Amino acid sequence: AKLKENGYTSARIVVGKYKRMERRYHVWVSFTDENGETFVLDPTIQRRFWKQGDFSDGFYIPYYSFDGQNRYCHKGLTS
Repeated sequence: AKLKENGYTSARIVVGKYKRMERRYHVWVSFTDENGETFVLDPTIQRRFWKQGDFSDGFYIPYYSFDGQNRYCHKGLTS
């Protein structure tokens, strides 16, 4: 909600896996800036925003996300 209040209209809560081989699910926030760059905010592991591209494909695998109005199912769920 705070991100949206500050103009980050694309902010979403994401449920998925932090690492592909993890057994547990993980939750983080993602948003895309005006240049189309996607960022991850994960206060349980990181203390700042990170570009999604800074992580290899085996990290931050989204299954579901919610933007405050709409729910999304991501392809990570089937891989």
